[in-house]
Amino acid sequence: MKNELESKPMPLVRNLLRSIVATTLLCCSLSSLADNTVVKKSATPKPGRISSQLLLIGDELVREQWPGTLALVNAPRARKMALPGQCISIAVVATGDERDSLLRETTFNFEVEFAGQKQIYDGLHPTGIKRLKPEGGDFVAEILGAASVDPKSLPDMSMASLATFDLGWCVPKDIRDGKAAILGSAILPKGPALPFQKINLPIVSYATAGKEGAFKNKEEFGAWFMTYYQQPNPSRVLAACRLLSNDNMAFTLNIRTFLIEVLKLSPEAASDLQTRLSGESPETRGYAMHLLQKAGYDITPLMAKLSEKERAYQEEFLRRTPPLADPYDLRVNPEHFDTPNRLDALWSIFLVTGKQKPVRAIADMLMWHEDYPALQEAQKTPKQPKPMTPALGRGVSYMVAGWSLGSFVRQQPLVADFVDAWKVDPNTPKVIKDELGNLFVNEAFKRK
Repeated sequence: MKNELESKPMPLVRNLLRSIVATTLLCCSLSSLADNTVVKKSATPKPGRISSQLLLIGDELVREQWPGTLALVNAPRARKMALPGQCISIAVVATGDERDSLLRETTFNFEVEFAGQKQIYDGLHPTGIKRLKPEGGDFVAEILGAASVDPKSLPDMSMASLATFDLGWCVPKDIRDGKAAILGSAILPKGPALPFQKINLPIVSYATAGKEGAFKNKEEFGAWFMTYYQQPNPSRVLAACRLLSNDNMAFTLNIRTFLIEVLKLSPEAASDLQTRLSGESPETRGYAMHLLQKAGYDITPLMAKLSEKERAYQEEFLRRTPPLADPYDLRVNPEHFDTPNRLDALWSIFLVTGKQKPVRAIADMLMWHEDYPALQEAQKTPKQPKPMTPALGRGVSYMVAGWSLGSFVRQQPLVADFVDAWKVDPNTPKVIKDELGNLFVNEAFKRK
């Protein structure tokens, strides 16, 4: 297929693209919208239309994750619930050829009611507008990249835009379970006001979330781990401590980094965890205290409540726990080569925060492509032991970084958005742009 695409790139790719579009791609099915409305592209131009459904997203998506990305991004996932201290933003979807100008010219009013308190936000205009990729758009881009076809030469296939609003609404810290009612209206530049359908967002206290957050097995823990930044639920840290307290994976760098980052981001979760440790086993309690301590919390009050015997046990346990390496220190140490472990820890930071910084640190490891031949040479004689050298270590790290980036681009739409932006960012070194452009065709990045 690759040779055929290279010999006749544009006609074949366009036909392939039309075929895919006809079946699955040219729809922007925002899975997070309640009725799974599918917006299909029309052959004739259509005026802009604002959907009557609101989309609730994490405030951190707008403030911390999307800045620096292109105008074209993947659709975010709607929040299913919120815990104390978490902040929520509202987004509005529009379709049609004039949708962006319609969103900019429309005035929006919103209302959030919870626990008898009502907050009104009137006269708002979008703080940002993003065009949404068609479902499967990243797959198309991968095909085009493999065929050396510039996606810019093809028409814009986005059929929906998302307007975001900076409300600054956060769940109060001391609350009971309940529902926040969100509603509003759009004052269109022409025509009548458009009322939005009311959304009821479940608000869950830490007491309830903690009781319901047990993990059945490691697979369920893995699902929580891999989707955390999309649906953050820090109340499950105690359940994770129970699951891992007698497991060797508990002290791997990536698992500890993940749980520590969760606690760092949520003082409310850290406080709740401390109040629930008294009834736990010494193993679970010790592991939780280790995480709290590494996250920067004072565990002295917890220690003071223990019996003298357990306090001595826990103090010794904490002394024996492995040090926590800095994931951002990616220097190759031939005597203790753990750069791939630090790379895994960087992915853990991303999975908690959704931020670009740890992913960019991984992408920067692609600068080591010149050291990959050292690894290739070593692989020619696999049965002969090789001393670890800085060049060999960098070659291994380059290979692992490229493979993991490709894997995450396919699995995590936000990572795909980051990579798209870095490919055209003038501040991205050319060598990194070249490597990112070959992410899916580079033999070095294919799992052997």
